[in-house]
Amino acid sequence: MSVVPFNGPWFAYIALLTALGVWLHFALRHRPRHVKTRVLSSIAIGNVVVYTAFTFQSILRPDYPNITLWQNLPFHFCNLMAWALIFAPLVPWQWLRALCALPGVLAGVLALVSPVDDYIGRPWFSLAALGFYGVHTVNAILGSLLATLGFFEPTWRQAVRSVFYFGAMALAVFPINLALRVWLDPNTNYFYEFAPENAQILQLFHDWVPVPMVYTLMLAPIAFGGCLLLAGIYALAGRLLGHPAGRPPSPTRLEDQATV
Repeated sequence: MSVVPFNGPWFAYIALLTALGVWLHFALRHRPRHVKTRVLSSIAIGNVVVYTAFTFQSILRPDYPNITLWQNLPFHFCNLMAWALIFAPLVPWQWLRALCALPGVLAGVLALVSPVDDYIGRPWFSLAALGFYGVHTVNAILGSLLATLGFFEPTWRQAVRSVFYFGAMALAVFPINLALRVWLDPNTNYFYEFAPENAQILQLFHDWVPVPMVYTLMLAPIAFGGCLLLAGIYALAGRLLGHPAGRPPSPTRLEDQATV
């Protein structure tokens, strides 16, 4: 059986990993800060290993000619978030945690719903399916745990700032895209700045404004709304479940924020 968005294996992957995320929250919520940090960073390291393995396996397979090295350097936003999640629990940078817990979670969910064509229909237990769908789900789970375990205090201000952080990253990647497209691979497309690649909402915007980079700016209102919604969900979940995201910042988190 193959994995296609919204079929049985797709729901099985997400349900299993989401259950693991909920279990991790309750298993870690009363543990010392250093234990939470080690567990989250260790899972993030494993996630990077898996995404690197399935990416290179696909690059080396001749039956997937569209998956090339130059198109899979770690400049896709989700790849950057996979790396960032290693360091987010370790360093007191609220901007990094905001990226992981807000746009990073949204990007992980969107990738699961609208995967690129080369990862649709892969066999259920193939490394590519386990990797692609697993890594993006783990990205979303670890980003959420940063908030629920008290590493990051989600507020509407942080939600708004996180979208600007994302925009700054997209601008920084744009010249890398251009250089790679000119000199190495004309189909390089980090941050989907040149083509939507099966992302349905981006395809709609690209149909309206078929201009590289410019069409992605139309995503900004949705990104703002999505990040604000996530911040509200974190706060509501905190009040209902009593985890740190729903409480006033602890002295440790205030100290973290003061260093930014």
